[in-house]
Amino acid sequence: MNARLPGKEDLYTLLVKITDINRRKKKNQIRVTVLEQGEFKGKKLLLNPRLIVTKPDNPLLPASPKTGKEKAFTYGTFDSIPLTRKPSNFTDDMNSVDVNEITPKLIEKINSLPRYFWPTDKHPYSYFPDGKKIGGGKNGEFFVVMLPSGILVLGQTSGFNYMRYGVKLEGNNWRTILKDDGVEYKEIWLEKNTPSPNSLSPSPKTKTPSPKKKKIIKKTQKVTWDGPHQDKTIPGVAKEYKGKRISTLEEAKKISLELGDKSTGFTKKKFYSIRNGKTLRKSAGEVAWMKKFN
Repeated sequence: MNARLPGKEDLYTLLVKITDINRRKKKNQIRVTVLEQGEFKGKKLLLNPRLIVTKPDNPLLPASPKTGKEKAFTYGTFDSIPLTRKPSNFTDDMNSVDVNEITPKLIEKINSLPRYFWPTDKHPYSYFPDGKKIGGGKNGEFFVVMLPSGILVLGQTSGFNYMRYGVKLEGNNWRTILKDDGVEYKEIWLEKNTPSPNSLSPSPKTKTPSPKKKKIIKKTQKVTWDGPHQDKTIPGVAKEYKGKRISTLEEAKKISLELGDKSTGFTKKKFYSIRNGKTLRKSAGEVAWMKKFN
């Protein structure tokens, strides 16, 4: 059977043989000998039952050696992930890791990090706006960004005002593992309306006759819907409707229109979901509609 190594249970899954079980003890009841070839072979360990790898469909029975090996992971801490230092671009100058090789504990920490959109005109070394705090987690340095291509990147500031380190997060079912569907992405670089020089200088106060008020007719923008796009999704959920179930197409259109610029469209899988992303991405089984202003 297989067992996880105490203290490093997420990273090492070894072939072991049970030599004794002390049922009178409350913990470390199982004594095993490591049969796995390598640095741990022949080592005797005391284990808790939870460290024995069990069958996925029956947690009371030990799993076969093959199943146990399939549950082994490569990356268990942020320090173990091969981040690229000072990458010049997101394509051929940045490492990538398979999210399926990251332990569930570390995946949970990554999923709790703040997420941001990364514009097309920005590089990994682009400086963040002055006073903008980027990052989160225990040490406050890590964050996740979505590139225009839809790829997710784990970034680290390491105390600097730009992405000092980064690594691409890839692999099968990465969207499900990283809970991309239903996560809010924020903007790092916001467009600022700078006042004209004339508006900064004080104007003399002179009494002028008030002109007659003219009736202003507001021009309303006509909205059309670009879609449906099969096997496509729009990243980012509008926080005003996060977690709410919308069952009809007309209701989804109405809500998206009411939200104005806060919604760029909506998607459907089982239910409709109001979105705020700016691009369409591949997603098997989903359908997307983008809002277009004429």
